[in-house]
Amino acid sequence: MSEYVQPLKWCIARTLPMVYDDSQSTIETLGKVLGKINDLIQNNNEFITELRQIEADVEQLQKDVAQLQQDIEDVKSGKYVSLYLDSIINWIDQNLQCLVARIVKCVCFGLTQDGYFCAYIPATWKFLDFDTGMNYADQDTYGHLIIKW
Repeated sequence: MSEYVQPLKWCIARTLPMVYDDSQSTIETLGKVLGKINDLIQNNNEFITELRQIEADVEQLQKDVAQLQQDIEDVKSGKYVSLYLDSIINWIDQNLQCLVARIVKCVCFGLTQDGYFCAYIPATWKFLDFDTGMNYADQDTYGHLIIKW
């Protein structure tokens, strides 16, 4: 990046015009051109300052992106599992019975028109099997409805 440019410091003395009209003398025109050139130099210097700030911001953003990518890779590789695994296990231990109770309430029991006992199960629950206890020796489960999965 180029260095700052110093403004031009030419001294232009005003003179009395020979004719009083709207025309400008060569010295006045030179003075206005010099003023515009100095304005352009000042704008250029401000532009250089802004570009340097933008370059610094871009470098910082690249560092931040690299850090975020590293953090994502750490999460993928399981580096932070110890931070949240214990809390997830505790939450499951505390809420599993409530979750299962909500799910099981979706099974509806009733009688068919023929008078048989039936259970209406969602189609996605193909892993459930219903049975009745048929072991005569086991008085605790004989005749009871048993859900197997």
